[in-house]
Amino acid sequence: MYRLCTFFVSLFLTLYFWSLSVFALIFTYSVCLFISPFVDSKTISRTYETLTGKFLLYAMTAPGFWTLTVKDNRRDKSWSYYDADAEEQERQYVIIANHMSFIDSLISVVIPLKKKYMVARAFTKFPVFSWLTLNSGYVLAERGNPEVNGQAVNKAIAAMQDGSSFLLFPQGRRVEKVENLETFKTGAYRIAQRQGVAILPLTYKNTHIAMPLGGWVYPADIEIIIDEPFYVETDNYEEYIVQSQDIMRRNLEK
Repeated sequence: MYRLCTFFVSLFLTLYFWSLSVFALIFTYSVCLFISPFVDSKTISRTYETLTGKFLLYAMTAPGFWTLTVKDNRRDKSWSYYDADAEEQERQYVIIANHMSFIDSLISVVIPLKKKYMVARAFTKFPVFSWLTLNSGYVLAERGNPEVNGQAVNKAIAAMQDGSSFLLFPQGRRVEKVENLETFKTGAYRIAQRQGVAILPLTYKNTHIAMPLGGWVYPADIEIIIDEPFYVETDNYEEYIVQSQDIMRRNLEK
């Protein structure tokens, strides 16, 4: 009986989430298409993030299907996840996080910085998503494609020239095992060093419960942990990778 109830709850949440996702994407696409001749990519990105990301997150958290808690370990809390003035929203970081679920980008909307994302090239196969992604100034990456990935760092730096922060997942793909933090790429650290901005490490917990690989949706208590930013001061990127992994592993073990 318990398994049957779990199945029907998950079926309802899955249909609910993906139906709203389609609606949100089409509505956002229509709005962004209308305003695109008059605004820059940063505004398109912000609109996309607000109309799709914040709407879907609210649709899941307001009824209590998901809970979302943010823990901020930074010393400097001049901006917070629930409040940032216009000047603070412009503060630049390269934001990194562990990657366990499709919704990892979705929950990133609670970080109030103006930001762009690195996304998998596969998503550009879907026309509406492709238009929104490219016109928001997002940068494409493709696993196993050195040519595309080799250009991604330069494109990310170019995307940040309008003052946006940049968010990416150093693991490069979603992983099934929470503790698997051993596959970090160096791209985030090279971008931060060349752009002269700090790395802002985030740790996501339980997103793999909310939506595991496969796209089914379940009730979950999600947590985001914000840790102290740090600068990449040398070319010894492995040192900073280990530092990031230690931060995330410590948070995941709590």
